[in-house]
Amino acid sequence: METTRSGYGNNIGKNKLIPLNQIPENVLSEIKIFAADIDDTLTIKGRLTTAVIEKLVQLKKQGLSIVLVTGRATGWGQALVNYFEFIDYLISENGLVLINNQSSIATN
Repeated sequence: METTRSGYGNNIGKNKLIPLNQIPENVLSEIKIFAADIDDTLTIKGRLTTAVIEKLVQLKKQGLSIVLVTGRATGWGQALVNYFEFIDYLISENGLVLINNQSSIATN
């Protein structure tokens, strides 16, 4: 959660990873959604750490919508959404199911 791909600053057109703290504030203020895979991206040994949870809560307080993605079963995803109030949406079953924070489930 320290770097992002960006074409801003000195890396225009180079598509290199740069620290988030080097992205201009006017660019960061335009970001509305934080979306990330959960498994082995946000987790360490299968667990969400306190530091990751605190960062997600901070992003939510800054006004971002939080969207988490997993290949796991819908029941697991729904439990996660019910437990963590900061999650706006969770995509489970490798993209098959979308769960919102009111535990509504949509499938295609």
